[in-house]
This record gives sequence, C-alpha cells and structure tokens, in this order.
Amino acid sequence: MRGFIVLLAMVGTVSAAAAVRAQGGRTETSGAQTTPLAPRDIVDLVESGAVEIRTAGSGIDSVTVEIRKLVDGPIVVRIPVGSFFVSASAAAQNMVATGARTITLATKDWRTVSVPTACANRPRDIPESGDTFTVARSPSQADLAQLMPVLEKAKATYAVRQAAVWIVTDNADYDDLGILVESTTGFGGTRVINEAQTARAMKLCEDAGIDITRKAIWSDRARMLSGLAPGATKTWLAARQ
Repeated sequence: MRGFIVLLAMVGTVSAAAAVRAQGGRTETSGAQTTPLAPRDIVDLVESGAVEIRTAGSGIDSVTVEIRKLVDGPIVVRIPVGSFFVSASAAAQNMVATGARTITLATKDWRTVSVPTACANRPRDIPESGDTFTVARSPSQADLAQLMPVLEKAKATYAVRQAAVWIVTDNADYDDLGILVESTTGFGGTRVINEAQTARAMKLCEDAGIDITRKAIWSDRARMLSGLAPGATKTWLAARQ
C-alpha cells in the first residue's frame, strides 16, 4: 500500500511537469497578475486624439477637468505637475498645475478630476466656472518648470505656492502679492500672503535653482525679515543679505 501511494505521488508530479511543458514552460494560476498600464501624459493623449477633455475654472486654486477616452482599451491619464491650462478668455488667468493627478479610463464615459493649481497671471481675473482652458505642457519659462516639482516635494501651502508662481511669472514684489485677499464681508479683505509665506516662497525658488536676488521680491527682503519669527527661514534670509 505504501508503494502504491508513492507511485501516485510520482504520477501527479509527472502530470504537473507535463502541464508546464504544454504551457511553454509557464506556470499559470487563477490569481495571475497582469502588467499595469503605464500612465500617459494628457497633452500627448489629446494631441493623438486618444482622449477629449472639457475644462472649467474652479476658483483660484483648482481647475476641473473632465476626460473621456475615444479609443478601445483602458488608458491611464497623467496630468503632471507644471501642466499649463491656457484660458480661452484674455481676461482670465492662465493656471499651472501644482500637484499631479492620475486617472484610469476603463470605459468611454466622462470622468472628472480636480487639479490643484495656482494662477499664472496676477493682474487678470480669477477663473470662474464659465471660463474654459486648453491644456499644454509647461511654458518655455525654465524657472517655472524647475519650480513646480520643488513646490510639490515641499508640500507647500496654497499661499506659498501662489506666491512662488507669481514671483516667477509676474516678477511680483511684496505689494503685488497683496492682491490676494480673503473676505467674509465682501468689502476689502485680509491679506492671504504674508511675510512668512513670501519668505518661504523665496527660499523654495532658490531651492529650485532660481536666482532670487534677480527678482523684484528681493528688494523687500528687509521687510520680510522684520515680519519673520525666529526659525530656519529667517536664518536663511538673514544669511543671504
């Protein structure tokens, strides 16, 4: 009986080996994993006609993007940091993505994603729901392309991100940054970007390889120092005097 059991085990082993050979040397399991799809840049997908998009303004810190695929098979869409949303209206600000977003399109239904952004043209109006955009890669300004990944890695607050972007795109000084206010009454408002946030933005610009001493904001460094609490940012700015 014992020899019979051993023989059965050997037959089972031979059968399993034969099954592997029949599959070309590949073992297969019911839980086999498929290779994940590589994300593709939204600009490439739009230009190739693989997807279509609809966009709308969503205030000063985001753009709403609706995406639908036009081809068969799933697509993984990536909206990278630095993606540029060009306003269809000359009166509204262009926007730049300050955070990446990835979305998988498995069907041809519309999908919606909110992309965190900062305004790129300080004097223009804040985009509203009626404003639309086209999407493009980062503009030719090398500074902006360098800055976006640094802001993302630092997990900078919205006020710091917006200050840094305006320093680059508009060469804004401290008074210029005061255009961004928060109001609960509809009359006037409280300044959103203060000395600490401006100084932090200046430091991140320098971390991105931007020569902050050649920007208009550098003329306000003494003003920044007077409003800063002791800490790493104040130490850095004082040493850069």
